[in-house]
Amino acid sequence: MDFYILFLSPEDFFLIVILVILNIVCYTYNEKLVAENKKIKFDVKTLKKNTTNKDQLFTIISHDIRSPLHAVKMMYIDIINVIENNKNFDTTLYIKKRIIEIEKINSSIKNLLHQYYKNTKTINSTPQNINLNKIINKVLNDLTFTVKKKKIKALCSISEDATWYADPNTTFTILRNLIDNSIKYSHFNSTIYIKGKKCKETSNSIITIKDTGIGMSEATIEKLLQHTSITKENHGKKISSGIGFQLCKKLAKKNNIRIDIKSNIGTGTTIILKQPIQ
Repeated sequence: MDFYILFLSPEDFFLIVILVILNIVCYTYNEKLVAENKKIKFDVKTLKKNTTNKDQLFTIISHDIRSPLHAVKMMYIDIINVIENNKNFDTTLYIKKRIIEIEKINSSIKNLLHQYYKNTKTINSTPQNINLNKIINKVLNDLTFTVKKKKIKALCSISEDATWYADPNTTFTILRNLIDNSIKYSHFNSTIYIKGKKCKETSNSIITIKDTGIGMSEATIEKLLQHTSITKENHGKKISSGIGFQLCKKLAKKNNIRIDIKSNIGTGTTIILKQPIQ
């Protein structure tokens, strides 16, 4: 077998070495560019997500603050009507009572903002065993003016063993939104039924919020439960964007709570919230 030995001139050898070094440098630089490109794409994706979250955050805040502000407006209208119809009315006492109602509304707004700051991850969620009866009573206390204004009866029956392992403030926001909606779409002089129990058969702690209001169609229920986008929906004379319910879904998911809806147009709606027993 013949062997061939390749002899290179110093110039050729030097040129090959330079080419090898350049190739290594180009390869290293290219890998760095690929890594930087991946980082840029990730940063752009994160920025878009944060922008979307902020847009949604401001939309939700504007939506949920409208309700308590409307309640304040109705209080002043109520004051004017009472004064005009009763000249001997004790205005000072009545206004003091209304101030108490406004303080409740102010507390509700603070709770809302607290939850929205959580949504931006600036405040940590603190799940714990919570008594649902206490939270629902607090919700109904905050909604006293709205309930009285529509002459609605809120019948509440929560068993003492009905508990959730969840963040108390988040749970308050969920229940407040859902009970407020129930009041909003109920008829005057109607009744809302709020029940809570621990169901050993299904291993769930269950809360149901039932009204006899205008109800909703199967198509609307499907949109609320399945869709994450926000659309306008006509409920009789009331127009709903579904923003509040989307917030409830998001917060419920964080707390391992499932939301279901049963409803028929003209007969009312029942909201069922379930959390597996810890």
